[in-house]
Amino acid sequence: MGIDSVTGIDFSKAILEGAKENCKEYRNISFEHGNAFETGLDGESFNLVLERALIHHIKDLEPCFKEAYRMLKDNGIYIVQDRTPDDCLLEGSNNHIRGYFLELFPRLAEKEMHERTGRSILHELDDQELKLLIAYIDESISTDHNIVEKDRWTIWKAVSFL
Repeated sequence: MGIDSVTGIDFSKAILEGAKENCKEYRNISFEHGNAFETGLDGESFNLVLERALIHHIKDLEPCFKEAYRMLKDNGIYIVQDRTPDDCLLEGSNNHIRGYFLELFPRLAEKEMHERTGRSILHELDDQELKLLIAYIDESISTDHNIVEKDRWTIWKAVSFL
């Protein structure tokens, strides 16, 4: 997309440290501690702002969107990637193993759509439930095909005109 450098922002210092460790070989990637409402970055300085798996954590989106807009250069691109209920509630298959979680434990659907904390919904299951889930998936998947997870996300795109 013609992006020369990347700046990753997160409010979690632990996540930033992990990201730095995993991206050591890329000299054009830097990481900053901040949040979606106040990044601390210069205004009108980015060609692209990508927010991935963020908005489901935010109750009031307007300050988040305003901060992204503030950072964008004229004709900058703003991309938001997140899961919608339609993405989350797909039927279980060899391409969507997550669907089996919700089929066997429907209570997880509410957690998935309304109470996401950033950690796996599997943390909501106890050891016995996890064993049941493994058996259910083993019975449900088609063994004559490979499992190829195709996690579905919805993407929204905006272009700034200053």
